[in-house]
Amino acid sequence: MDSEVKGKVKIAGGEIYINAPIKGDVDIRSAKLTLGPKANITGNLNYKAEKPATLEAGAVVQGETNYTEIKGRDVAKKNVTAGLFTLMFIAKFLSLLVVALIIGLTFRRYSRELVKTATTNPLKEIGRGIVTLIVLPILSIILLITIIGIPFGIIGILSFIMLMVFATIMTPVFLGALVYKWISRRPEYVINWKTILLGTLVYCVLGLIPLIGWLIICISMIITAGVVVNLEWRIYKEWR
Repeated sequence: MDSEVKGKVKIAGGEIYINAPIKGDVDIRSAKLTLGPKANITGNLNYKAEKPATLEAGAVVQGETNYTEIKGRDVAKKNVTAGLFTLMFIAKFLSLLVVALIIGLTFRRYSRELVKTATTNPLKEIGRGIVTLIVLPILSIILLITIIGIPFGIIGILSFIMLMVFATIMTPVFLGALVYKWISRRPEYVINWKTILLGTLVYCVLGLIPLIGWLIICISMIITAGVVVNLEWRIYKEWR
């Protein structure tokens, strides 16, 4: 930084070199700070760095100097954690998007029926979903205790897992159609790659919001699970 500043300065970076007059307070966060011979800070110097600043001959700080040490390893750990979190978010988003696109577009008619049924009577589907997600695993565990019921218990556990996986995949499809209709104000629900992309993005972003976001995802998944059970039961009755 070689230009004069007639006011306050806030800088964050790796290695910072100031070599100009500053007519105000200076707040800095960096790995290394150096004040050159032309540096003349009339205000206070508040900085956080891995080690104390280097003042070259002629550098002046007229106000107070407040230094807070930053441990390099802590910064590196935070950067690594942030990088891993970002990578996991992107991986989750892409994997869910690909699967939702394949299922949602391949079975578009089923997807439309799912969204239509979910929005027609959401409270009923919530009830159906809650009952299914509670009763199915409990009943399966009870059957596993009995010798005769072990095969049915295994089938029940596998069915529960498949239901949860399928509900997770279809929830972005449901959310995308719902949000897209609200944004576009179209009379019908649309299922295409745009709505699925939108729904996947909404799903992943909601996952980052504590409590409220998690609650919305949970309710959406319960509704989707209830609709899946409803539709499968309809198909079963038609086959009979």
